[in-house]
Amino acid sequence: MVCIRALCFHCDLRLLSRLGEVIDVAREFVREFGIRCLSYRVVFPSGLGGVDWISRLAEVCDDVGADYFAVYWGSFSSADVREVVEGLSVSEKFFTSVLVPWEFALSHDALSHVAKIVWRISEELGWRGCTRFAIVFGDVYETPYFPATKYVRDTVSLSLLYPGDLRFVEPSYSSLESFLKGLGERFLKFLSRLANAIGFPHFGIDYSLSPWLSESVARVFEWWGCPLGSVGCVYLLHFLNEVLRSVAENMGGLGYCEVMLPLAEDDVLKEYVRSGVLNIYDLMFYSSISVAGLDMVPISMSEGFEATFMLIRDYAVLVSRFRRPKALRLILVPEEPGSEVAMGFFGRVPILSMRGLKR
Repeated sequence: MVCIRALCFHCDLRLLSRLGEVIDVAREFVREFGIRCLSYRVVFPSGLGGVDWISRLAEVCDDVGADYFAVYWGSFSSADVREVVEGLSVSEKFFTSVLVPWEFALSHDALSHVAKIVWRISEELGWRGCTRFAIVFGDVYETPYFPATKYVRDTVSLSLLYPGDLRFVEPSYSSLESFLKGLGERFLKFLSRLANAIGFPHFGIDYSLSPWLSESVARVFEWWGCPLGSVGCVYLLHFLNEVLRSVAENMGGLGYCEVMLPLAEDDVLKEYVRSGVLNIYDLMFYSSISVAGLDMVPISMSEGFEATFMLIRDYAVLVSRFRRPKALRLILVPEEPGSEVAMGFFGRVPILSMRGLKR
């Protein structure tokens, strides 16, 4: 059953005093609409100050009942390792990302710097801190998906959770397009009314096909006859993205609007890694076709900082060749490759070897 994965308010500081009212109105609209909403989120403008300001925003979000908030940190060149870690330590509701522009995508200094940030986050905040930080290549989109988002304008956006519904959709362009257009018509009407009620001039949907645990995107590939890791899955990934982008262009799309494969968030994908069907370079390869790829992927600190740096550099080579903005979210853990790490409500997640070896 389709539900709202995240309802997100991208708001300037002048709306800060109204944020509680905005979220209250949104909750009432969701109830009247008769659908579940898994989280209410806020994206604030960047460049507003350091840790003290993040603390202030965290207090506001606590007061108004927002589940999570994000502030885009900026370019890697302005991201001090200590400040980023301190910012993330303020609140577990806070998400952020650091940009590596295309002209620095293969810079040793740039990639080493962002690798140091990820490493320090893991050392001081553990896997929880790593889930709230992303390295972004090329550009940062306006999207309800965290951490790789930024404030662009006053917008209300939403993402949807719908993998299970695709079991009943024929694997054809027209059938999938019809299904997605149906979602678009329904939820754009909802957003239009909500945006008007709360005084937001812009609204849109990130149509990305994303998982949440048992609501698995990897399972969709099985239903449609091309399991991940098998012949035909790359074309199916391309096909799904083509339909998603086409619908998004004509029906109020924003953000990524692609297939997403975050390892820790997809129960079937975890089984593929456990069984040796997929390794870290399989997931990286999918990044050449889609935003799907190295997201929420646990790797072991026992393999060393240099291996982490080289993995990020390999990813940078791949994504810079195609010049499509991509995000990278690595979860560094002390456990050994081939074992598993307990990640709270994500469950137990297999740890991939950066050497790319099958288990």
